[in-house]
Amino acid sequence: MKGDYLSYRRAVSVSLLGLMIQAVVGVAMLIAAVLGHDKAALSTSFYTLVGVLGWLTLAIMFDQHRRERIEAMQAESLASADAASSSVFEEGAADLRMAANRLRTMQRLFVPAMSILIALLMIGLGIWRFIEGQGKAGSAISTLDRGWSVSIAVGAAFMCFVYARYVAGMARNRVWSTLQGGASLAAGTTVLCALLAIGHFIDLFSTDTLLRQMQIIIPVLMIVFGVEILMSFVLEVYRPRRADDVERYAFESRALGLVAAPDRVARSVGEAISYQLGTDITSSWQHKLLERVAVPFILLGGLVLWLLTMFAVVQPHQRGMLLRFGRVVNPDIGPGLHIKMPWPIDSIVIPDHIIQDRDDLMVEHVIKSTTGIRDLKLGAHKPSSTVNAALWSNSDVGVTPFYFVVQPAATISAFGIVDPEEEATRSRPDGTFSLLSIEVPLRFAVRDAEAFEMLGEGGQRELILFYTARRVILEELGSARVDQLLGDGRQEIADRILRGVRQKYIELNPIESQRAQGIPVVDVIYVGIQGVRPPKESSLAFEQVQEAEQKYLALIENARGKARSTLIEAAGDETLARAIVAEIEVRKQLANSGASAEEIIEQDQKIQRLVETAGGNNAQALLKAASDRWVTHMAARARAENYLGQVDSYLASPLYYTASLYLDALGDALSKARIYIVDDSKANVNITQDMSETEATADIFDSLSKSSQAN
Repeated sequence: MKGDYLSYRRAVSVSLLGLMIQAVVGVAMLIAAVLGHDKAALSTSFYTLVGVLGWLTLAIMFDQHRRERIEAMQAESLASADAASSSVFEEGAADLRMAANRLRTMQRLFVPAMSILIALLMIGLGIWRFIEGQGKAGSAISTLDRGWSVSIAVGAAFMCFVYARYVAGMARNRVWSTLQGGASLAAGTTVLCALLAIGHFIDLFSTDTLLRQMQIIIPVLMIVFGVEILMSFVLEVYRPRRADDVERYAFESRALGLVAAPDRVARSVGEAISYQLGTDITSSWQHKLLERVAVPFILLGGLVLWLLTMFAVVQPHQRGMLLRFGRVVNPDIGPGLHIKMPWPIDSIVIPDHIIQDRDDLMVEHVIKSTTGIRDLKLGAHKPSSTVNAALWSNSDVGVTPFYFVVQPAATISAFGIVDPEEEATRSRPDGTFSLLSIEVPLRFAVRDAEAFEMLGEGGQRELILFYTARRVILEELGSARVDQLLGDGRQEIADRILRGVRQKYIELNPIESQRAQGIPVVDVIYVGIQGVRPPKESSLAFEQVQEAEQKYLALIENARGKARSTLIEAAGDETLARAIVAEIEVRKQLANSGASAEEIIEQDQKIQRLVETAGGNNAQALLKAASDRWVTHMAARARAENYLGQVDSYLASPLYYTASLYLDALGDALSKARIYIVDDSKANVNITQDMSETEATADIFDSLSKSSQAN
């Protein structure tokens, strides 16, 4: 085609129409993204609006070409004039080609500058959207109407694809070759809108996983397209040129050019194969047959794939619902192979298992599972695996703890923990509370897929269950004490939380009949209180308080042990000792109240029996005293009986009794004296006495004789 001004004027019109289509699509996507809170659509709108700059560049450059052609025509008309007239302009002919000079300047400066600007905008916006998309990819997509989102995305993709194909066809002509850059931009919009439409379409009938990932995929594609433009610019600068080279702009993407002109792919593949084989295979009957049956085969394959949607498999760990045009036909489908109407008439919905991490509920994985046990982390998270010892001073390394407001520890006295009612009457500064980081794992299972699916959309179900359970935990822990959570009271608190969560989940059940029967929306299996620890900054002081309390309790227990040992030593048994003390107090009360002597004596005997039964030092002292009293009593009685016998003997024969006593007394007095009996009729009696001691020898023989008699 001849490069006259009419051709360039048509190219200007095509460029302006492309600019309008690109702008309309970009504004429409921007409005849909803002109204529907669709982050992926927002990224797509930015790419589309940046593409407006490319169409604007094409319109300006084609208009300059048009002006240059008009100027060239005027120069040719002047050259065809008579020689006299042409001699006037011969000297300044070069100065009159202002449009041509302007065109060369713009090709050298304006087009590269616009290409770099487009590339930088794509890369910058792509990086910004990628960073934001990483933080939002785990959250659920909130759109006003998925039907409108799908319609807008499909309409934009179709419009841009048709126009890109049209422009790519025009770009085959050498005059309009630079229109390929606009076709690439329109093809890029087609790709992004098509991906967005696919994500919304899958979200409409299944899951929003792909749509969430589009918040990352689309910015990455923007960055890739921008980097390709920069690389094309660098290669274009250093590329050797010929005089008849076709002009190319840097924002013309080779990859997106395949989308705008897919027939080029088949032609390039055919040419490559023909070159390798050394013959033109495109003219063979096999190639012509393939061209004739390719489309029917593709359609047949699509039909087979569509019919395969009649078969669905539910895994052993799953349960699902059968929907027909969005209406529940069968609320509970078990594992196995199921035959249904093809999609989109029938579809089987299996609730998502969304695994969440950290307090901001960032999603790590989405698993299609129904019957498995699911976890909700309602409090702090476990310490990092890199920490060797989970101490209070380092247990929150790598993890942001979640602190619960709890009541201070109860007052400890020598007789135990002070009663809560008594504790409430004591003076305590207003606003006194404690903070504890607590791990509260909740495990539940889905028993009714329909009730769970009706609870909310996508990740909203886990959020509803999460915040409902956390509200119950905050209420329960708000009235719990620090010593209960750090001690043996945590199991009782966990049981109360479990009952409260189950009651709240019953109220959440969207099925009225199940709610009336007291069936929760999910089956809560376990709620635990683990990993209780104070803030890291106060852990040392907290440990010192605990250590002081333990020492205090140890002293109390030591004193109680000494008291028990004293009671056991005195009474033999602590229980009997306290009973004896109680009976002694009763005896004092009887004495003070003026009770009768019989009652007091009876109480004394009761105390004595208790003391004797208990054993111990007191019982031994009482038994020894009783034994000594009995010995003394019997000795005195023996003396009294002997005296009475002596009185009876005296009364029977006073003279005999007196003489007997006299002789006994005399015998006792003279038992060890030497007595000599002599005749008083003889005078001058001489007595010879041996003064040697013979008592020791006599005693030996006497003792031997006594022992032999005893034997």
